[in-house]
Amino acid sequence: MQFSNPWRDRPKGHNAALAQLRLPVTQGMRIVVDRRDRVHTSEGKEVPMVSKVLIPLLLAAIVAANGARAQSGVENGKLQFTKKCVICHAAEPGKNKIGPSLFGVVGRKAASEENFSYSDSMKKFDHVWDDATLDTYLAEPRKAVPGTKMIFAGLKDKGERDDIIAYLATLK
Repeated sequence: MQFSNPWRDRPKGHNAALAQLRLPVTQGMRIVVDRRDRVHTSEGKEVPMVSKVLIPLLLAAIVAANGARAQSGVENGKLQFTKKCVICHAAEPGKNKIGPSLFGVVGRKAASEENFSYSDSMKKFDHVWDDATLDTYLAEPRKAVPGTKMIFAGLKDKGERDDIIAYLATLK
């Protein structure tokens, strides 16, 4: 990395009180930040620091936060599952409760869990439980499958549904 002395290398004609910091040379571009919160590019352009420095930093923080959100989606989904679903459903294979076991539900045909008595309407619901079908069903179960035994009103929050679906996808 190449740094310069901000006092020795300051441009001629500038006020001596103007302190500058030269950042490392990156891909042939030299950026100088002065105390007036202006950035001087190697082409001699002066732009507000916000557009050259802060915006890329904010974008990087948003990308990092989205990665953390994706990772925590499964964890939050497990938490939501234990709060809202575990009363009627199990996450273990073959363990049916009031509702069928949800182990392996993602990618499974509706009404196909063995040793569970499904309603006629669920038996006629000819779908495979994928992300989109689960999302629609979890939002309003009785609207998606009229006549279903499931008495749960549904999850209105899209983020909660996404997290629960992400958790269900791990049950294999």
